[in-house]
Amino acid sequence: MKNKRFISVMVVVVLICAAATYIAYAKAGTEEDPVVTLSYINDVLKQEMTFKVVEVPAGKLIIGDTGTEMVLRMGKGSILATAKGGVADLTAGNDLPNGSSIPANHYLLIPYNDGRGLSVTTDSLIMVKGSYEIK
Repeated sequence: MKNKRFISVMVVVVLICAAATYIAYAKAGTEEDPVVTLSYINDVLKQEMTFKVVEVPAGKLIIGDTGTEMVLRMGKGSILATAKGGVADLTAGNDLPNGSSIPANHYLLIPYNDGRGLSVTTDSLIMVKGSYEIK
């Protein structure tokens, strides 16, 4: 009986030592699979995931990159679309064609980087998440 207990205790000790060795030599991350730190999330990702309020003067265009999200908060204007399609209105669930009025407070998505965006006719405030260019 004492022999079985001794063997059981030794097996547990060996397993604990093996686990401790594995943990001690395990890498926290690699170049192919890096560890994401809290400071990276706070400094980079939060900024990319937050809307910016952009002032766009009358007569200017705001062109979005692929995946850019926009919400017209103040002002008026029209949609800039291309032959490949319009701007996705995620609030209404439809595609806005070239020249149609920008609906206020609708969640708009630029699906492709090919010159799509908004053309404002009055000074406007647009919430933007993603890359954009004002022309």
